[in-house]
Amino acid sequence: MRRAAAIVSVLALFVLGAASCSDDGGDAPEPAADGTGALQVDDAWARSPMADVGAVYFVVDNGTDTDDRLIAADADDVADRVEIHETTMSEGQAEMAPVDGVDILAGASTAFEPGGYHVMLQELTAPLEVGEGFELVLTFEEAGEVTIEAEVREFVDDDMGDGDASDEGTDDDDM
Repeated sequence: MRRAAAIVSVLALFVLGAASCSDDGGDAPEPAADGTGALQVDDAWARSPMADVGAVYFVVDNGTDTDDRLIAADADDVADRVEIHETTMSEGQAEMAPVDGVDILAGASTAFEPGGYHVMLQELTAPLEVGEGFELVLTFEEAGEVTIEAEVREFVDDDMGDGDASDEGTDDDDM
């Protein structure tokens, strides 16, 4: 139990951008040969909610030599139910469904973005106010728990997935 807590602590330091290393001989992913060295989650943001649901987007950079997998997410402060979802297209319609996890390949980045993978916040318990933030805990098979801060942003859909254009034509089902 102590070893797991130590691994999570070291990874949390990396996520915060601190230069840190562990010599505990644990099962944590080894740093990549290119020196990037850690699994990091960047640019976390949540779309302003529709009804009692919200969605969270971010980029996971796996700078390790070990493949990982996002297997769970939790946002106790704002939602009773949190799931990892994927949006796919079927016969011209966007369909959203929960997934068991998302592979995060070693040395690669995986984007959680509108129209693709995202974390779905269901049964919101607190309002998601534009400009505010909340804690999201992501659980990875190898890296363990990584806590991030997600900023709530006004969601606008430009059909390119980056949320930077006008709000016209936004399909609330295309999360």
